[in-house]
Amino acid sequence: MGVRLRVDAGLPAIVPITIALRRPFTLQYPRERAPRDQWSSPTFMSTNYTITAAWAVAVAADALLLFRPDLPSWIGIAAWFPERNLPRP
Repeated sequence: MGVRLRVDAGLPAIVPITIALRRPFTLQYPRERAPRDQWSSPTFMSTNYTITAAWAVAVAADALLLFRPDLPSWIGIAAWFPERNLPRP
């Protein structure tokens, strides 16, 4: 878990900045596959904001478990499960 947290350590900083700039960090990945005319659709953007927020929650859960090992490990699993199973734009 500590390794995963270190790998994702930049996300807590990146997520709010990219949301504030109205360019969620996840945008670059679906744009590689989605047609250009879908990029500005409300559904496409909403999905990207949701995915970005899910990453933030998952990283926060990892940090919580790293600093509070007395908490049940299902917290981390519960936080990562939605992110891994969100629909992709």
